[in-house]
Amino acid sequence: MLRSIIEKLKVRRNEGVSLANLLTFYFLTFFGLPLMFFVSASQDFFLTTFMKIPSADQGQYSGWLESTREFVILFVILLAGITADRIGRKTIAIIGFILLAVGYFLFPFAQSIPQVFAFHAIAAAGNACITGMMSTIIADYVFDQDRGK
Repeated sequence: MLRSIIEKLKVRRNEGVSLANLLTFYFLTFFGLPLMFFVSASQDFFLTTFMKIPSADQGQYSGWLESTREFVILFVILLAGITADRIGRKTIAIIGFILLAVGYFLFPFAQSIPQVFAFHAIAAAGNACITGMMSTIIADYVFDQDRGK
């Protein structure tokens, strides 16, 4: 079914890129994007329900968490890009999913704000790996004219 959809869209792949490679990239984007933004979307619920932080104080913690997230992403995306050239883009993308899973798994077990920051940083590192590899892989896999398909 997916093969026929891709053929109808006339997505032209670069030489050496199989249909399985392209479908794996679609998997990466379809599941990677929602997972990357889950932490930010559920942050208020998490701070209220699990950490019992009053609503009046959540803005301060949310700002610190987002700043931590951005700092980690900036640092890790640089390392992920350099490492991807040596060990491969697929490996970095898989590491990204593993880091996201570990970070998400640990969130409910956080007992203190420093633990929340640490678990948030782990998930942010996974976010950086996935983000960097999505943009790199699309540049490698399909012709420029077919990237929007």
